[in-house]
Amino acid sequence: MSKTYNMPGWRAGFAVGNATAVGALREVKTHTDSGTFGAVQHAAAVALDDTTGYPDHLRTAYRKRMRLLCDGLEAAGLHVLRPKATFYCLVRNPPGLTSEGFAKRLLEDARVLGIPASGFGPGGEGYVRLTVCTNEAQLTSSPG
Repeated sequence: MSKTYNMPGWRAGFAVGNATAVGALREVKTHTDSGTFGAVQHAAAVALDDTTGYPDHLRTAYRKRMRLLCDGLEAAGLHVLRPKATFYCLVRNPPGLTSEGFAKRLLEDARVLGIPASGFGPGGEGYVRLTVCTNEAQLTSSPG
């Protein structure tokens, strides 16, 4: 649901398969958490029933937004790892900054929320993760 229908963080999913195995999973889930919020379940069901081609439209929009974001970051002198199939990109920290330090500067100086990639494991240090889950106007506007 996250990437296909622009629902990042909503965590909607389902299980199919052997009835005994799925039944055991249901039993475990019933006793370990309270389940997915009802509104998220309903939105996911509506999305899965949609026949308008929204995922194709969204992929096109993400591709355009990612090009805008990466081109702008590179024009500003930053090194960007351009993704092949996601709405996230990784931006290399400027010299002298940790991932956390760079994310803090982005937020304070540019009002841009970046996630220190160090939070995704030791290989992420040196990068900040940005997303294009916003509109083009926000991607191209200046802080202020």
